Amino acid sequence: MRTALSTIVLGLGALSICAASVADFGIRVRMRSIGRKWVFLRGGTFNYGEYLAARTKHGWAAWPVYFMWAALALGVLLITFGAYLNAIGR
Repeated sequence: MRTALSTIVLGLGALSICAASVADFGIRVRMRSIGRKWVFLRGGTFNYGEYLAARTKHGWAAWPVYFMWAALALGVLLITFGAYLNAIGR
């Protein structure tokens, strides 16, 4: 039973991280549309504050950035918890 639960938790964690990746891609596409040419090549050094500053000028919502960070944090927590459940289930 614990192994099935850990698999579900790990899957939900992976889905949460995938959702964060999709949100990140959407943010970078919007920044690319206003002329930021290197947003896809900056990797982890992308400044989300630039998006939050540009959103007021272009009428974009702020929620994608906050959703992305929340989904990423939730995914990491779920994967950690799922790995713990898997370890104690043996």
